[in-house]
Amino acid sequence: MPAPANAGGTEVRWTVPSTLTEASQIVPVVQAFALPSKIEKQLVSSLTAAQRSYDAGRATSGNRSMSSFIDKVKELRGTTIPMPSADGLTADAQAVIAAHS
Repeated sequence: MPAPANAGGTEVRWTVPSTLTEASQIVPVVQAFALPSKIEKQLVSSLTAAQRSYDAGRATSGNRSMSSFIDKVKELRGTTIPMPSADGLTADAQAVIAAHS
């Protein structure tokens, strides 16, 4: 998993391409942001749903949940989540989808 350059701060930067394969690996990255509780819960909920689907062998359902996560991150890009950080989260989510496609 790419290491956040400033975990716990307002901006997290990724320094290497994502090699993630599981949605659950993104949860601590989301939690490293100081996001409002409601937003963090929504993002983590999408990731948790995706991981449950993957664990149950339902890749299509998992990929749909990951796509929902990506949509939410894109909505927050440049406002609640800094653009580089949102782009990193999107890349991570796309890597997870690719691993399960």
